[in-house]
Amino acid sequence: LDATFNSIGSPSYSGYITVIVEGKKGLLDEHFNWILKPKHNDLKSLFTNYIGIKDSLGWSVYDKNNVQVIDQTYQEITFLDTSQCIVSLDGRDNVINVNGENQFSPDTRSITKINGEKTLLRIDEYLYDGLSLNTIIDDPVRLSSNYPSVQNGVLSIRVQDKCAVIDTLGNYII
Repeated sequence: LDATFNSIGSPSYSGYITVIVEGKKGLLDEHFNWILKPKHNDLKSLFTNYIGIKDSLGWSVYDKNNVQVIDQTYQEITFLDTSQCIVSLDGRDNVINVNGENQFSPDTRSITKINGEKTLLRIDEYLYDGLSLNTIIDDPVRLSSNYPSVQNGVLSIRVQDKCAVIDTLGNYII
C-alpha cells in the first residue's frame, strides 16, 4: 500500500474496507488492493458490487471500477438490501434498484427504514416488507417510536389511533 491511514474500518458485508487518508475516504478489497483511492468526501457500500460516493453535489452510485452506473445525484442514499437502496431527492424519498429505477411513485414523501431481524419500511403512511416491497398492512400506520426497530420478531405501531403489536408479516399480536 502506498498510504499512511488516519483511520481504517472493519470490512463491510461486501468485503470492502473503508480507509481515511488526510480526510478523504477510499476503499480496499479483502487483499488490501485499492478499489477506490482516498479522494472522496464519503463512501457507502450499497450493493454487492456497487458503492455510493459523495462529492460536492451529493451521492451517486458507482461500480467497483469507479464507473457511474446511475446517472443521478441524490441528497442522501441508504443501503436497503443487495439490489436496492433508499434515496432522497428534492424532499422526496424513493427506493431504487441497481438500474436507477424508482420502485414507488415519484410522489412518495418519506421512507423510514425499520431495522431488526427483518427490515420493514414505512412509506408515507403504509408499512411494507423491506425485501419484496409488498405492503403488509392496508391501513395507515404511525410508528410508536422515533427510532423504531423490529425486536423479537415484533413491532409496536399505531393504527386508527389504537396501539398494536404486529409481527413482520403484518399479523396483529396485540
